[in-house]
This record gives sequence, structure tokens and C-alpha cells, in this order.
Amino acid sequence: MCGLFAFTGTHPDPTLLTDAATAAAARGPHGHGWATHPNPIIHRAPGPLDPAHLADLAAPRIIGHARLATRGDYRDTAGIQPCRADGHLVAHNGTIRNWETLDPRAASDSAALARAYADRRTAGDGPATALRAALQAADTPAWALLVLDATGALLAWRRGLPLWRLDHDSGVYYASRSFHPDAHQLAPDALTVDTP
Repeated sequence: MCGLFAFTGTHPDPTLLTDAATAAAARGPHGHGWATHPNPIIHRAPGPLDPAHLADLAAPRIIGHARLATRGDYRDTAGIQPCRADGHLVAHNGTIRNWETLDPRAASDSAALARAYADRRTAGDGPATALRAALQAADTPAWALLVLDATGALLAWRRGLPLWRLDHDSGVYYASRSFHPDAHQLAPDALTVDTP
């Protein structure tokens, strides 16, 4: 099962960010990626995530993923996230069975989900409505996901798979495993939207 992590706030606390990334990294050894907003830096690489590489990030919004390949060759870099579509970033845990129907040109199920979300945003939907519509079209029984909208809003939603949240003076942190004593697991089907 893949790992997810994110931050939104003023300036990430290096220890909390690396703790969230460490929790995510434990779930995905095959590839990793992270991205920042508003000044976009996108990093994707095969192999395990080294959370120490995130300690110097100062961006007010960060989204990341540690991949555990569940389909195809684990060396295939097409499955490395976050996926970007029209400036929106998606990090997803779970399997979308009809992803080729969502976007036949997509390199992975998460890329298809990112495209479905971006298309709904282009059609005029707000972030929460766009995400609900994209997931309604996706055939996926369980998921945890993070979306960093092009506006800077960070969306988090889980169904069946875990996602933890920590509210801190510096901002809000997310990870797909518990990473701090004060972190709490999001309730199932509780969509949260943190705006900048």
C-alpha cells in the first residue's frame, strides 16, 4: 500500500514534515515524489524516499507520495506521483479499476484521476465538487488521497484506507500512517479542504 504525506501552512516544521514523510516512506519502497506550491518544484524518482531530503523545504504547501507497485513492473516510473494535470497535483493510494475509461491516454490510474479532477475544475466546479465528481466516475472501492489544487487549496479524503492529520502552530500535516501522538485519523468519507 502506498504512502502519502502533505503540509499546508506558513512554514513547515522540519521535524514534523520529515516525520510525516517517514511514515509515508515506510509504505512505499518502489518510487517516490513530492511537489511544492506556489513556486512549483516537482521531484520524482525510483526507489525509496529519503525523508531527510525534505528537511530544508520551506514551501507553504507540499504534497508527497511513496509508491508500492501493485500493478505492472515496480521499476516502471509512470506510477510515480504526485500526478500533475493543469497545475493540479494528485497523490493517491488505492487502485482505480476503470482508469483507462477515465483517460485512455493516461500512464497510470492516478494520472487518470488527476485528469478527471482537472477536467471538472476546467468545467467550473469548485475543488470539493470536482473531486467528488472525479471519484464518482472512478471504479475504486477504497482510497486515500491528497489533492493540491492549483489555487493552493489542499484536499484530503479517505475511504477504507487510512489518512492521519495533525493540526500544529505551523500548519496542517497529513500522512498515511500515524506520525505524531497528537495526529488523528480522518473519519471515513470526511473530505477536508484546507485553503491558503
